[in-house]
Amino acid sequence: MKSRFVINVGEVQNLYKSTKPSSNRRKASQTARENITVDLHGLSKADALETLDNLLPEWVEIAMRGEYPWVIPVTIVCGKGGQSLSEVVEDWIKRNEKVANAPQSMYLRA
Repeated sequence: MKSRFVINVGEVQNLYKSTKPSSNRRKASQTARENITVDLHGLSKADALETLDNLLPEWVEIAMRGEYPWVIPVTIVCGKGGQSLSEVVEDWIKRNEKVANAPQSMYLRA
């Protein structure tokens, strides 16, 4: 199981449009919003879900205030211990239409 998930959050129609980074995406990934990270270490499954559910509207708002394609990367850290948080995060990603796993090549690291 993964200890870290990089997801895309934002405009539903644009979550899956391209796996290649455009110059706009590269530029956007170099801004402060690239560094959105939530660390779920030590949380129970219920607390982790509550945290993700509470943060999602904020992330969508940040994406919508940005530029086309109105999608931002978010990193979710769940740790290497038990796999229970990884499973919870995977299920959460699957059931939220404004969230998608980010292709590894989509956002370049500075």
